[in-house]
Amino acid sequence: MRPVKNETGSALLLVPAGLLILFLFASLAIDSATIFYAQRELNDAATSLANQIATSAVDLDAFYGSDGKVLSIDDAKMTALIDRAQHQWPKSYLSNVTLQPTVSGAQVTISATGTAHNVVLTHLPTGNDRHIKAVAQVSLLRH
Repeated sequence: MRPVKNETGSALLLVPAGLLILFLFASLAIDSATIFYAQRELNDAATSLANQIATSAVDLDAFYGSDGKVLSIDDAKMTALIDRAQHQWPKSYLSNVTLQPTVSGAQVTISATGTAHNVVLTHLPTGNDRHIKAVAQVSLLRH
């Protein structure tokens, strides 16, 4: 077999294909990192809200009225904290955030759900939204 003497232009076909593949992988990496960041932010928000409820929404009248034997959550304070936390989501990559509290005795559980959006590959056939969830749980303790 004789070697081809005129191979000029072969790189002209390979470079655009390589750049397209590089762009696709970079886009996937950016979108995966964005969704991971949204999941972490939702988890942090649920944990922060559970801690705020456990520290700021304790029913002091019930606590001091029982000589420190009863630890319970004041529903009005808890609702105010949840309403304030519910409206602080201006992020473009995270939307439809819902925070659902559950109080069982001296235990507070926050279930958070939201929708994370792709940043680069917004028109994928699989869709650009990822539904994410986070759960945080805090127990009130007397010392």
